[in-house]
Amino acid sequence: MLNNLQELAKQVVEGKEVIPNSTWVVFDSIDDEMDKIIENCGNISKTLQMLVNGSEREITSCNNRTSGIPDLIGGVALARGEHGTCREEEKTLKMAKHRHCSDLQSWKASLQVPSCVTCRDCLGINIPDLTCMASLAKWSQGANDTWTEKKGPCDKATTDYKAKHNSCNTRQLTFELKSCNLDTAMNSSCTELNSCRSDAISARNSTHKEAEQGSASNQAEFLSATKVKCFIRVLKASVARQPGLLAECKALDPDTGHLDIVYPPMPEAPTCSFSVSRPCASEWLTTEYEGKVWYNDSKPQSCTPCTGSTVTPTATPT
Repeated sequence: MLNNLQELAKQVVEGKEVIPNSTWVVFDSIDDEMDKIIENCGNISKTLQMLVNGSEREITSCNNRTSGIPDLIGGVALARGEHGTCREEEKTLKMAKHRHCSDLQSWKASLQVPSCVTCRDCLGINIPDLTCMASLAKWSQGANDTWTEKKGPCDKATTDYKAKHNSCNTRQLTFELKSCNLDTAMNSSCTELNSCRSDAISARNSTHKEAEQGSASNQAEFLSATKVKCFIRVLKASVARQPGLLAECKALDPDTGHLDIVYPPMPEAPTCSFSVSRPCASEWLTTEYEGKVWYNDSKPQSCTPCTGSTVTPTATPT
């Protein structure tokens, strides 16, 4: 249609063609149709842009697969801190127990009866007189008082230490369970994230390709409709204006910038790393327990390993 109208306009301007009045109704109808096409080109452009934007949002939504990880990391950090603090306190109580009970044992080792008391065939004691008996009684009372005085702190320190040790074991179990939950969640979330992004990126690339093709066709349609309207104006113009309008139409290069599709950059993938060392593995034990200052004095109970198999990591699509 465009080429035919351009040629017709040229013929009219050169006086080689005369348009009958009955034809103007047809030109008016074509002009109206071009207005609809131009308006529709804008709608098509908006639709294509929505599809492109939607493909980006699909990729971004994949990132929500790891949305719960920060909370789990925070929970592990808190449990690690509570367990470490507990072991430090356990170490202090163990030292107090050793101090008080060693004092009792040292005193007991140095305990000696009065010199007047002798061994009789090592099957009993020999008390020669009442004076020795009185001396033994006095010594016995003092020894009893001292024993009681030293045994009390030893018993209390022992009780406190055992209670703290049991409490630390409970905190250790909590820490290990939370570490396993994080390990499982990270492996699962990262796998889901990688799969989701891979599918979404593939869909995005297809959408971009279709949008590029659709946009090119849409802009070509817009250019054609705009020029058709221009040449119709030439035909409708007065004879004096027709040559100038024809030249303008031939040189017309309509701006299609408003129909351009904006292609957002690829949404970045969130940091999603797999656990290098699983809870209770040798490296993990070295980092979490054996390398701590409290380890030699407050050794933890046996580590509770995670259940389930290790997930093999795959690279995150970019």
